[in-house]
Amino acid sequence: ELVWLRNLTNKDLVEMDKEHLNKLKWLVANNRQWNNFSSYIESLIEAQQRKIEQSDNPTEMYRSQGAIQELRKIKNLRDVISNLG
Repeated sequence: ELVWLRNLTNKDLVEMDKEHLNKLKWLVANNRQWNNFSSYIESLIEAQQRKIEQSDNPTEMYRSQGAIQELRKIKNLRDVISNLG
């Protein structure tokens, strides 16, 4: 049973998020690695944008929009980690 999950406060969730983000500092600290990773994410975003442009299926279009939203969050990861302090 997930009783422990109901007892989590927002503060607990923020701390868990910080823990995960701290583990990714190595990725954003290396400019070359980050730039290569960021370029890869950008190519994935472009592929999803092409899917939206070429699709006539609303479900596929919504999925691509959601994928783009999540990929942009990943692309902004460097700023998020930098602001952790």
